[in-house]
Amino acid sequence: MWVLWLMVAVLTGVAGTVAAQDETSTSRPQPTMKKAPPADAMLKLYPKAAINAKIGGEVIITCGWTANGRLKDCRALKEEPEGYGFADVTIRGFEAYTELQGMTGDSGPGEEKKFRYRWTIE
Repeated sequence: MWVLWLMVAVLTGVAGTVAAQDETSTSRPQPTMKKAPPADAMLKLYPKAAINAKIGGEVIITCGWTANGRLKDCRALKEEPEGYGFADVTIRGFEAYTELQGMTGDSGPGEEKKFRYRWTIE
């Protein structure tokens, strides 16, 4: 029997260092995660080639947001290992299922949130 473990960690700020976050942030409050992608939905996105190879992965993405708390314009900053499609399915899952709270409008230039997602199969 296969067991799939999925983990989400949220990293705040924009791409770059914490100092860059302070320099590019506005006086607006930064949103926080209200709802993470559900494990059962992400399981359906697990790359078939990775399942067949019994391999996990890790992806770091960065995203903007909409005024209603949805993620937009996500892009991968890191994908390990490459070639299995982990970045694409992570972005698809996060844009479809993640909800943020505490925003005061759409993200502006330089306003992004980072997310790390680990795919593990045992």
